[in-house]
Order: sequence, then C-alpha cells, then structure tokens
Amino acid sequence: MTEEDRALILKGAKCVTYQKDDAVINQGDQFQRIFQLSRGGCRIEKMDDTGQRAVLGRMVPDDGAVFGEISFLEGGAASASVIADENDTQVFVIEGYFLNVLFEKYPSMGGRFYHFLAQMLSKRLKQRESEQLPGAKDKGTKEKRKKRSSAQPKSGEKNDLSEQTESGTENTSTTEQSN
Repeated sequence: MTEEDRALILKGAKCVTYQKDDAVINQGDQFQRIFQLSRGGCRIEKMDDTGQRAVLGRMVPDDGAVFGEISFLEGGAASASVIADENDTQVFVIEGYFLNVLFEKYPSMGGRFYHFLAQMLSKRLKQRESEQLPGAKDKGTKEKRKKRSSAQPKSGEKNDLSEQTESGTENTSTTEQSN
C-alpha cells in the first residue's frame, strides 16, 4: 500500500484506548473491522470447548500488529480474543464499510489493501511454522535472509497501516476512551 492509501484509511480510523485486561475483541464477536495496535501491547487468547483459555501469542506495535483480518475477510465471528496487555494500549479501529467506500472511490486501492493483507498473513503463517517445527529455524537460513531483504518495504512503503510523523508518533483522527 502507498502512503496515500494509509493516510486515506487512517482518516476514517478511530483511535481507542484500552486499559490492561480490557477486551479489544471477544472470541465469537461478529464485526467487519480491521484493528491495528498503535501503542502498548495485546495478547491473543483462545477458549477451548471446556472453557479453558490459552494465550496464543502477544503483539506489540513494532510487529505491524494488524488483527481482526480473518473475521473481516471471512465475514464471520472472531476466532480468538484480543486483550490489552498494558494500560493505555491504543488501537486504531477501521470499519469495513469505510474501507468499502474507499475501494469504490479508489478501485486500485482495494487491490493494494488485499495484497497487503495477503503478505501479512503469509508472513504470520511462516513465522508460526518456524516456531512450531523442530529445526525449521535452521533450515534455509540463507534463503530466509534473502527473502527478508527482498521483502523489505519499497521506498515510501511501510509494513503497517500507521503513518509515522517526524517525531515518531502516530497521527490519529479521533481518540475515544473505552469503559
């Protein structure tokens, strides 16, 4: 996605602040939104059939932490919960209907956006595979480095949706406190 794409998307984003242990998303929630962690940290939890919760992972803004994309793409319920892991965790909330309006107005943006999601999901899948398969981290190290260097964003591109200012802080449109 281009910087202009990100700027247009973030114009319609809402920035919500969560406190530690607040639910950003509850497993099973129905929504058409994309979320991006801007500040703080979150953990991903999944409840099994017996009611036991397991922590699947953690997110920090450095990861280009976009989430909610599976529900957005499939139009279904959230497959896991996302819980604020720190006080004053900030999350950009981007409504699906807003994205659809943008994609109608700027048709080529839709292709770039879905390409961005596909790359992000591919990266996440490869990372999980390398963490779970014994010896996977050692195999093809040269190839991984080569791919990583060629997968770096082109000039003017970023790995996440947020737009950094010169001071290193994110630009936000609206700030809303959760209860």
